[in-house]
Formats: sequence, C-alpha cells, structure tokens
Amino acid sequence: MIRYRFVFSKKESAIYTGFLNEVEYFRSFFLNSFELYVNSKKYKFSFGPALPYGYESESEYVDVFMADRMDDEEITIVINKNLMDGFELLRFKTVPIYFPSVESLVDITEWDLYFNDTSKLTFLIDNIYSRYSDFIHSKHNENEILKLYLKKGIKLDMILKDFNINNDIKKIVRKNLYWLDAKGGLRLI
Repeated sequence: MIRYRFVFSKKESAIYTGFLNEVEYFRSFFLNSFELYVNSKKYKFSFGPALPYGYESESEYVDVFMADRMDDEEITIVINKNLMDGFELLRFKTVPIYFPSVESLVDITEWDLYFNDTSKLTFLIDNIYSRYSDFIHSKHNENEILKLYLKKGIKLDMILKDFNINNDIKKIVRKNLYWLDAKGGLRLI
C-alpha cells in the first residue's frame, strides 16, 4: 500500500460542481483508473477542505491509497487522459501512510480576489486588515488582485459579506493551503 496526495485545479467551467459531487466524481475516477488498496472491503480516500460554491481553486486535494507504487509518468498520463473538463492535475507526491489529513494540517489558506474596479483595492486592504487583523496572516495586492492569507477558523465568505463586495469581484481563486512551521514560516501542504 502507498498513499498518494494529488492536487488539482478547479477551473471556471467546474465552479458549479458542488463539493459532494466532486468527491463522488474523484472516488469513481480513481476506482475506475487505478488499482487501489482495499481494507475490509473499503477503499481509502481523503479529501481536502470543501471549497465554497462558485469559486475556482488551485488546491483541490485528494489522498488516495493505491495497492502499489506506480511510475509518476504513467500516473500523469492516465489522469490527464481521463480527467473531466474543468479539472487539471497540478502535482502529486507520496506521503506517509499515517500522515495527518490535509484538512487537519491547514493553518493558512491563500485566496486571490480579482476585482472589476481596482480603485477600491487600497480602501479594502486597509479596512479588511484593520477589522480582521487577528485572522489574517498577511495580505497584499498585485495589479487587480487582492491576496489574502487567512488563518484557520475564518471564512472568506464572512469578510465578503461584512464588506458587501460580492458584486465588485470578478472571480475568486483558492490558491494554496499551508501549515505553519515552528518558526512561523509557511509550508505548502
């Protein structure tokens, strides 16, 4: 048995695929595409945190327990050939079998908010940070993008609702999930 951690992107064409449908899709996809490890007639899967409906992502995590190690190139070919439109394989690696789940490791979630009107960015950055500074690890803007690194326990939806800015946003992308090391540095999960 070997445990693989796959990271997929969820593109605009798949943003209305809900989390439960996504979980069922990936279960079925891996069951039909690979030889998986079976324990007591059950296959072992683990999925990353649910993404709010209507958002894009570059951090859709799926942990799969396979029967045997496979060649990385072979895995990539099988996935890319059969993956549903709207999803793309970004990377994968092996992780220890008893390693914690993605969900339990997440300390920081990185979000990119793309705005229709960039003139509001400075105002938003200052106001969001002053109100939610205890929950924001860091923030900055790049052109039309507001990057927020939110600590565990705060939901992006809460900030959007508080500032009533849903209509000003072109799109939202969950970029990466991190854990904090002993020195407070961000480590990609």
